[in-house]
Amino acid sequence: MKKIIIIMFVFIANFFIFSQDDTPTVKAEKFEYWLKEGCPALIYNDILKGFNDSKITIYIKLNQGFAKKNSLEFYFNDFVNRNSIEINLEKKNEILDIINKYKEWNDQAIKENVKIEKEINKMKIVEISWKYLSSEDWYGSGRNDIFFKFFSQNTKHHQLLIIFPKVKSYNNEFITNRPETLYLDYNNVLILEKLLSDDYINAQLELAKADKKKADSFK
Repeated sequence: MKKIIIIMFVFIANFFIFSQDDTPTVKAEKFEYWLKEGCPALIYNDILKGFNDSKITIYIKLNQGFAKKNSLEFYFNDFVNRNSIEINLEKKNEILDIINKYKEWNDQAIKENVKIEKEINKMKIVEISWKYLSSEDWYGSGRNDIFFKFFSQNTKHHQLLIIFPKVKSYNNEFITNRPETLYLDYNNVLILEKLLSDDYINAQLELAKADKKKADSFK
């Protein structure tokens, strides 16, 4: 049975810290802020030959600072691991170009009543990191390519797939990971497009600055 899996997106400036608390919190020196937006996706269970009904959450973290280049970090859990995918901020425009190509192919495939399975593009990322769900120890693998594919379930239902490579840990080549492929339906691709738009990200930065100003007033 197919079940939509809710993916949550969080934009966090560099003065924020990672937390499981959903509530904006004022502290003496640190400030936490969460903004949540839903973007459903699916993961496929090869054993059951169907889409898994476990919930995945993806966080997108926006880092800003003098010493670190702006980046987006995607966090999500799959069957075994918690994964982090980091890209340079300007790379989001490559994802938006891929989304535009997906929408173009989607319209064409529906019009021509065909099924297609074809790679749209690949993209170089900063790092894939992960930890086992039962552990707090993180592993990193450095720069890798991720792949975006157009995939037809039938002639009217076409998805955007985000596919990850198998990677090895910096510190131990025997510790490996391959994050599960993410399946996005058309409407969910539109949500992702909105979340990566300049207008949306800039609006969240303004909210973040306003909240930091409030936090800084507690001296």
